[in-house]
Amino acid sequence: MIALKTEPDFKINPLNSENVQPFGEVIEKPSREPSVEVEGVQCYWHNVNSLKELGQDAVTGYLEAPRREFTLAKMERHKNTQEAFIPLKGVSIFMLAPPREQPDPSNITPFLMDGSKGILLGEGVWHWVPFPLTQEATFALLLKKETVEEDIEILEFDSFGQEPLELSF
Repeated sequence: MIALKTEPDFKINPLNSENVQPFGEVIEKPSREPSVEVEGVQCYWHNVNSLKELGQDAVTGYLEAPRREFTLAKMERHKNTQEAFIPLKGVSIFMLAPPREQPDPSNITPFLMDGSKGILLGEGVWHWVPFPLTQEATFALLLKKETVEEDIEILEFDSFGQEPLELSF
C-alpha cells in the first residue's frame, strides 16, 4: 500500500493543461480533427506538441488504434528520423522489422506494449500501427515535424510478392 505524505497538506491536481501550464505541456488527444484517419485502423493527430528544446523540428503526435483483425499487410519506415511510441492506454502488440530495403517477414518481431515502457525506433525500422489486445490503445509519439509529409515509406506486402500475415496471439 502506498501512503501519501499529508504534511503539509498537498492537493493532488488533475493532469490537465491549466494545472500543468507552469511546468510544461500535457500530451493528450487534441480536440481538432485527426491529420490521418483510416476507418477501423487508426486516427492520428500530427504536430500535437512542439518540442523546441529538442530542436526546432521535434513534435509530438497522438495515435489512437482501435482493436482490429490481427492481419499485417503493410509496414512503414522513416529513413531519416527516429520515432518514439509512448503508450498511454491499453495493451498492444507492436510488430517491428530491421531496417532493410523491404521488411522481411522472417525477421518481423512482435513486442508487447503493456504501458510500462515506450520505445524509440531507430532510423529505417519497419513498423505498423500496434495491434491492441484491449478495446483500444493510445500512444504519444515523438518525431520530427516533417516526418509525415517528407519521410514516410509505406510498403504493401503484395508489392514485393508477400501475402499478408495472419497473426495470432
